[in-house]
Amino acid sequence: MHKMNIILGILSVLIAAFLFYEGVAVRTGVSHRYVVDDKLFNGKAYLREFIQPTQPEIQSIAKGLKRATPEDTVIATYNWLEDNYHYATDNIKVYNGKKLAFIGNDDTWNLPTLTLAEKKQGTMYIDCEDGTFLLTSLLRANGINAWANIGTVKIEEKIYGHAWVTVYLNGERYLLETTLGEPLKTFQPVPDIYSAEFTFNESVVRAKIGADVNKKIDPLPPAKIPELRKILNNGN
Repeated sequence: MHKMNIILGILSVLIAAFLFYEGVAVRTGVSHRYVVDDKLFNGKAYLREFIQPTQPEIQSIAKGLKRATPEDTVIATYNWLEDNYHYATDNIKVYNGKKLAFIGNDDTWNLPTLTLAEKKQGTMYIDCEDGTFLLTSLLRANGINAWANIGTVKIEEKIYGHAWVTVYLNGERYLLETTLGEPLKTFQPVPDIYSAEFTFNESVVRAKIGADVNKKIDPLPPAKIPELRKILNNGN
């Protein structure tokens, strides 16, 4: 019995050490599980680096979207993003003059400034995480408690990789789904079809135990957006 107690004591110490390390890793970004690999121009970046509320151009746009109340600021920012927004899978190409400088892979994640540049050019064809990172950055630049989420969404019993924004208003948490391409109709809680693996901002990452940001999963296809829109609009 004494030997068993010693073994259990050692295991308890090891588990506590591991959990402490994981907690530090989440806050500091040192764990490899929170380093996004081959998504940012085929390079690496900490997950929280995709949220950029202090970037000057983000702050400039956010200033113009600020309203008298947090609720009105969220609505104005969301509607600004959704204007001429179309959900599309990645096919990013970057040119230097007429020379092709870069071709994105099948899941390229844009920094908010790159998505903002595309927004300024006119109609946007971007995917869920690009809209999520830009919207989260703009809201946080105006002091809104917004978070980016990477995880899955379940539609007709099939699970797809997805990204979305959550925002806290008056102590309640609400969903901001960036892929719909329509104005915000009402604030609603996050439906149980969403499951977050990572929830983060520019300084904090919260993750499920064992979650891996580089895990491969089929992304939500554009053809499923009408079904998602119908679910979120209560069948209408």
